Amino acid sequence: MTNKLLREELDYDVDALKSEHTELFKGLNEEQKTVYDFVMTSVYENRGHVIFLTQLAKLLFYTSLIIWDEAPMNHRNSFESLDRTLRDILQSDDGKTDQRLFGGKTIVFGGDFQQILPVIVSRSRQDIVNASITKSYIWNDCKVFRLSTNMRLLKSPFNDVSKESLANFAKWTLDLGDGKLDAIKLDNEEEASWIKIPDDLLIKNSGDGIQDIVSTIYGDIQENYGEVTYLRDRAIITPMNETADEINKYVLSLLPNEEKIYMSSDSICKSSINNDDNDVLYPVDFLNSLKFNGVPNHELKLKIGSPIMLLRNINQSAGLCNGTRIIEAQIFTGNHAGEKVCIPRIVMNVTERQNGLLP
Repeated sequence: MTNKLLREELDYDVDALKSEHTELFKGLNEEQKTVYDFVMTSVYENRGHVIFLTQLAKLLFYTSLIIWDEAPMNHRNSFESLDRTLRDILQSDDGKTDQRLFGGKTIVFGGDFQQILPVIVSRSRQDIVNASITKSYIWNDCKVFRLSTNMRLLKSPFNDVSKESLANFAKWTLDLGDGKLDAIKLDNEEEASWIKIPDDLLIKNSGDGIQDIVSTIYGDIQENYGEVTYLRDRAIITPMNETADEINKYVLSLLPNEEKIYMSSDSICKSSINNDDNDVLYPVDFLNSLKFNGVPNHELKLKIGSPIMLLRNINQSAGLCNGTRIIEAQIFTGNHAGEKVCIPRIVMNVTERQNGLLP
């Protein structure tokens, strides 16, 4: 048999496993035996129960409201799975599944469909749209409310002139997302697909795009790179990781302090028993060259005063969440701005397929 996983599965010592099972079963208490019997009966009789062995099931029984933020970014299968799970968990005493949507629980979805839809790797626009919650059977039972008042603008410390300018920009952005702006058709195009961006929103182009945008956003960074408020109020957003790397490299070159280079320690996940060949098939140099979304590159170049961003939730109560921006582990965004924290070495597993490799 050439399939390694199947070969390992079939090579198990059945007699040894039976003996181990007998010894482990003797150590079960009455509650554990009850659970064991229920699970095995469900397996042998193909009943298809969903079984929770924690307090989560009890929590769901007493939960009256579930709020799901950024819903448009999630695949519709996630919502449908939650629906089926809740119906099964909240079944009646006679074992009948609750036929109400989400088992009768009230669910509030939040989000904006003008932002990012579910990410379907290497698939078409139609596949992405079909993965949206709007294509799910759940959508027909959703009551849609549209909120249009900009609460952040109302609470902002800006004067009336600045607020009016921001309100106009917000309206222009919404009109862009709603497709209300006049489209322009270029030469040899059958359909108009371009728009004109107002001049006050454009950055003057001198031929070096990276230098132009950095000088516009961080024009005096060499004098203010140590000021928390200066960095907090500025950011450059780009859809491509490669572009972000170029911008970071250029901004780092403007800072006066000595550059330090920190290396990651990359390895193949120990997912099988006999994986001695992995070191030969996937050498360290090859692993170091891989780049994945949500994971830093192998080389991390920093200077004292460089702003960095967390990519994992470490301590939400302390404000250490995915996306938090910090300097020398001093938080400068959110409610915990100004606090100094310790960031340990973190193991980051990647499940993204690249170059035929699935770590």
